[in-house]
Amino acid sequence: KWFKIFLVLGNKLCDVFLNPHKDEGVDICLEGKRFCITGEFSSLSREEIQQLIESHNGIFAKSVTKKLDYLVLGGIQNPAWKFGQYGTKYNKAREYQEKGVPISIITEEEFLKLLEGD
Repeated sequence: KWFKIFLVLGNKLCDVFLNPHKDEGVDICLEGKRFCITGEFSSLSREEIQQLIESHNGIFAKSVTKKLDYLVLGGIQNPAWKFGQYGTKYNKAREYQEKGVPISIITEEEFLKLLEGD
């Protein structure tokens, strides 16, 4: 029994350390929502992601503002992330979150799962 508890906790801690930007339980709807993308994507080009957002009636934004709903992080992690340097878009989104602005930061994988369910 204790082994299972430690295994679950260990997996959770590992996920937190490997994905420090991940929001838990994000429920996403594209229609009318503003999306900004950052980083390098493994499955689609930036242009294809922009087209997907717009084809699902979402709004594509080139920068992070207080009006942004979602920042989508590319799936190919930058080596600088190991040192806590996530880039200006990520840092700006986190700054707004800390001030109470409801911006969700999601991964490429979460974004693609959203499209499957839409």
